[in-house]
Amino acid sequence: KRNGKGRVCTTVLEKTYELLLDGKRDVYTKLWSELLSPLGKKEITATRWSSQDEIIYQDEPFNFTIYSSLTEPIVESQAGDRIALKQDLDLPEKWEGRTYPLQSGWNRLRLAQDSIQEFHYFINDSAHWQSLSGYATMEQNQRFFNREKASVLKKTTLKPINLWWFFAAFLISMGLLWLEPKFNS
Repeated sequence: KRNGKGRVCTTVLEKTYELLLDGKRDVYTKLWSELLSPLGKKEITATRWSSQDEIIYQDEPFNFTIYSSLTEPIVESQAGDRIALKQDLDLPEKWEGRTYPLQSGWNRLRLAQDSIQEFHYFINDSAHWQSLSGYATMEQNQRFFNREKASVLKKTTLKPINLWWFFAAFLISMGLLWLEPKFNS
């Protein structure tokens, strides 16, 4: 299981050190190497592209993710413009970028270091799919406003303190001041 920057593995094997004590070093080595080798860091040989956006519109942000073993990949748009990338803190092979496509239809992103690695995506005309985009906007608004209702603090109204408490405190203070000289004499 991937956890943070590494992987976690559990096993129910007990007393495997006894294999070493019995002189079965090869069996012990093979057992643990087969268990631990999938946990080691894997080299990424190819570049992998992905996007969370289902429908992409012209002149709107298009977010993409690239997994690459290159130390500093350079992504270019179809027009040849370079796109700024942000590297993930935990996964050094993961890079994220954002572009604003200018033309509707099929577009591509490519790596400048490797001309074979391209990512093709389709840009819809903003006049199409209006009902779907309206529905998505409505869902986002609903999630936002439902969240806001939960986080709104309750209003508290201040009530004045009953004046009888002040009167009682005044009487007790006056009584102590009247009794104090009588105890000292």
